[in-house]
Amino acid sequence: MKKWYCLLLLIGLVWSGPASAVYWDYFEDFDTTTNPSGPWTYGMQDPNDPNGVIVYDHGYSRAPDLTYWVDSKILDTTSADVPCAACNNHASATYNGLLPQHAGLHPGWNSVKSMVRWTAPQAGDFYVYGSFGAGDGGTVGCFINVNGSPVVSEANTALAVPFDFTVTVAVGDKIDFIVSDGDGSAPGDMTPLSARIDSEPYVEPNEGPQNLWDLSADFNIDGNPNGQWSYVYMTHDRITEPNSTDIIPPDTSEVTLMPRAATNHEGALLTCWFHPTNNWPYIGIAPTAGICWGAPFEAGEIGVHPGNPSESVMAIARWTAPREGNIVVTGQFEGVAPGTRDFYLIFNHTHVLASQYSAGYSILPFEFEMTVAAGDTIDMCIGKGTGWGSNMAKFEETISYPDLVTCADQNVYLPFDFNKDCYVNLGDFVIFAGEWLTCNDPQNDDCPTATP
Repeated sequence: MKKWYCLLLLIGLVWSGPASAVYWDYFEDFDTTTNPSGPWTYGMQDPNDPNGVIVYDHGYSRAPDLTYWVDSKILDTTSADVPCAACNNHASATYNGLLPQHAGLHPGWNSVKSMVRWTAPQAGDFYVYGSFGAGDGGTVGCFINVNGSPVVSEANTALAVPFDFTVTVAVGDKIDFIVSDGDGSAPGDMTPLSARIDSEPYVEPNEGPQNLWDLSADFNIDGNPNGQWSYVYMTHDRITEPNSTDIIPPDTSEVTLMPRAATNHEGALLTCWFHPTNNWPYIGIAPTAGICWGAPFEAGEIGVHPGNPSESVMAIARWTAPREGNIVVTGQFEGVAPGTRDFYLIFNHTHVLASQYSAGYSILPFEFEMTVAAGDTIDMCIGKGTGWGSNMAKFEETISYPDLVTCADQNVYLPFDFNKDCYVNLGDFVIFAGEWLTCNDPQNDDCPTATP
């Protein structure tokens, strides 16, 4: 009896808690059959009215689980399926730079801009956050206008453009997310768009400091640097004799960020950061299992390749320590092609922790415990060895402050740990009670979040 009394008392204490947040998400809300759909309108910017939109009137399935909205007149007269708004609901396939479970925009020929418009269904203060992704490797323009006034403007980029701002709207106000061709050419311009409009600010599940990093799990092409990781390159004269297996370790003090990113790099499997001159060197991830230039990959494995044929240009995955402490570094280098390559694991630019001249399918595992200061670096490097061709390899690396790792770092939570603080307690009960009796039954008009 006392347990029930306490439970009812707790419910009474939290019953008057905050109302449920309301949000709209471009991918989650994407409608494959209706346009406009709710507050979202998919279309192209009216060339005669920069604040106008020409609504896409033809939605169709372009590939399995891939929906395009296009203009039927353009499609009928030119057979071009751009400009478009697209949604990839496939569990694993990437289409033209549009990753699985992503929506995007593609501009058209002749500088036609593709856009998605959100029209405010209610007044209030909202947080707008997300990113224009790197996509298919082309250069694009990324813009956000609120009632015609620019808030985000990036005219010519091949990199991701994140955004995060607040806005006060009245019913009927408009937020336009727009993509143009950045260099006057439409091919390769599919641009993933993550866009969320929320009554509450986005809060990372893990609000404490990160204590565990994984080169594969952390990899993305949204930005470089990417948290503590950087994907960089440098020229290195590895040897005194071209065919010598005696290697001279590099000094990695002077490196350059890889400036371009793309899915299906060079028409192959990997999603990569790369140098645009010859497309090498590169560092990438296999989004699905498959074969890349003859080498088998499992989903999530990291593939790397040095560059280029005329000089030794190293590909480097760099981790920078966020703070002082004791860390553990584990992983391995693995040759996955018959050519040669040089492997180095380097601490603070010059201290070689591990190295190997690699021929064929050699493996170099490593594990180190060490003390670092904030700003210290660990570089996982690959050079081209004694010759060019078939130099591909795989990288594996995890770095942790082992005494500080939490359930959030491991991404392992108890089933009822709603606030993801590694404990089930009153804080989780408050969240549960705040959602009590909410519903999303599409057959019940009284459900505030019902989707017809």
